[in-house]
Amino acid sequence: MNTTKESRETAYDRVNAAILAALEKGIAPWTQPWLIQGQRNATTNLPYRGINPITLGAIQAERGYNDNRWLTYKQAQSIGGRVKKGAKGAPVVFGKSSTWTKKVTGEDGTETEEQRGGFMWRMFNVFNVEEIEGVNWEKGTERTPEEIPTASAIWDGYAGRPSMVHGGDRAYYSPLGDRIQMPPRKSFITDSHYYETLFHEAAHSTGHKDRLGRLGSVENLPRFGSEDYSREELVAEMTAAFLMGTANLDAPQMIQQSAAYLSSWAKKIKDDPRMLLTAGAQAQKAADYILGATPSE
Repeated sequence: MNTTKESRETAYDRVNAAILAALEKGIAPWTQPWLIQGQRNATTNLPYRGINPITLGAIQAERGYNDNRWLTYKQAQSIGGRVKKGAKGAPVVFGKSSTWTKKVTGEDGTETEEQRGGFMWRMFNVFNVEEIEGVNWEKGTERTPEEIPTASAIWDGYAGRPSMVHGGDRAYYSPLGDRIQMPPRKSFITDSHYYETLFHEAAHSTGHKDRLGRLGSVENLPRFGSEDYSREELVAEMTAAFLMGTANLDAPQMIQQSAAYLSSWAKKIKDDPRMLLTAGAQAQKAADYILGATPSE
């Protein structure tokens, strides 16, 4: 996206001032801008529990499924469906409380029976409904995503950008695979929220060693909760706000959302006022990188 140095600086200054003002007067708690629907069984509609939702969520994200419902081979058959040829299953475990009798031999050689109890664990393979043929799955009313030209132009113009995958219910940037994971577009509250989240993860990607190098090596990434991690989150959210402003999408509610996200590190900012200034400078550099602007411009 082609923008002049003056227009970029105007957008950056406007957004930065609005965020600082929101932080000073207090803001509402940050809320996740996409809707999470937990992993659940397609026939019973019951949510999976224990380790299962974590496992299924990871597999959903890895394979890019947009649906969070699963069922066994037999369950698919029972409703007239069939698993697609070559489809891969996903493991779920089920523990059932059980008691049993065990014979125990005493020191005198006599045998007695003792009641034992515990969990009996079984493992099943389940298939995502997108791998099932012959069933018309009913879905609730879904939001139809629409492109925002000014925002999509920024992403499309990001030269050498990382790959992006949609699926699952998490948004993150993976430095190891140089990949951005995003929830399905239709799960976002609005299209603006989708682009703000995308720009946040794109900001993280500028720290890759082959770009601005802010993150350092993969082996020495900032640890969660550390000062470096907090600063990187500040950089990413401010970069997202700058890019939203450049796309003329810095509506008041989006500014409030960014400020609310940044408030998580309010104490660190108060303890070290330079932290915000440093993060702001790095955010401008990251935004310029994504926009294809060079310092000479």
